[in-house]
Amino acid sequence: MLLPGDSIHISFVVTITNETVAALNSQTDKIEDIVILNLESKANLVFQQFQEAQITFPPSYKFDPGTDNYDTSTPSWCDRILWCKNDDVENLSYQSHPSLKMSDHKPVSASFNIKEKYDKVHQNVIRALDKFENESLPDATLDKNTLIYDSVYYKRPKTMKITLSNVGPVIVSFRFVPKLNDKTFCKPWLNVTPAFGMLLPGDSIPISFVVNITNETVAALNSQTDKIEDIVILNLENGKDFFVTVSGDFQPTCFGMPLSTLVHIHGPVRSRPKKGSAPLDIPKEIWRMVDYIYNFGLKTEGLFTIPGEQGMVDYIRECLDTGEPFNLPVKNNIKFN
Repeated sequence: MLLPGDSIHISFVVTITNETVAALNSQTDKIEDIVILNLESKANLVFQQFQEAQITFPPSYKFDPGTDNYDTSTPSWCDRILWCKNDDVENLSYQSHPSLKMSDHKPVSASFNIKEKYDKVHQNVIRALDKFENESLPDATLDKNTLIYDSVYYKRPKTMKITLSNVGPVIVSFRFVPKLNDKTFCKPWLNVTPAFGMLLPGDSIPISFVVNITNETVAALNSQTDKIEDIVILNLENGKDFFVTVSGDFQPTCFGMPLSTLVHIHGPVRSRPKKGSAPLDIPKEIWRMVDYIYNFGLKTEGLFTIPGEQGMVDYIRECLDTGEPFNLPVKNNIKFN
């Protein structure tokens, strides 16, 4: 009886002399007749569910270490390989290795061909590896992937946000990456922060998309060589890509337009009028500002040395772009900025 975890050494010994071993080396078919384990197994006395290939090698025990000489004890086939009886198992070889002399045993080896089982095992291993790989992939979600800015004005930044959430079991490293043949991942009028980062499982992070039309970008938008349209790529390291679409309605402005273009625009630039056939002598926007200053601002102290308030500057620009009349505050019968 064996308790759980116990083991037992079973020894089948046959009395045989060294001379008999030498004789058997040339008559391997007779080895089967004297190996007690084989005789007991054939009689269904032991290991009924197991089988062994035919032994064709001399006893593997007991040698003087470092030599091929048996010592004074009885030689024995005590190194054996048995397998559970199965039609799908084909024995290909069964041999000892007398060239290895470190021990008093000669190692024994066997090779097998596992019919049909190989494909099943291989498929199970592939499925297990695929499952492990899939479970190790980063996984995240975006609360939205489309950002639409209603009206975009020069020097009036607009901000929208998306939220990236790590819904997988591993850390997510993310980064916005350029599109093919691009050096930057977004157009110059767009600023995205943070552009890269790391999220632990269960964490989320807001990402800001700021559309800001500056002196460097307004000319291309005014001339319609560029539009408030872009697609940015958010990459998960070793994972998938997200594509975020950004679009908006840019409102043309006279600021950033060449004077040579403005003299051909007879109406307010915001209405996107067609160019007139006859150019104006000076752009109407410059004429309106000079005329207003001449009538209401000549006595304003520090008119050209003290910066105006940003809100007033935005208002003046809006009047110039839309054609609306100036409605500025009046002090001592003098309008000022």
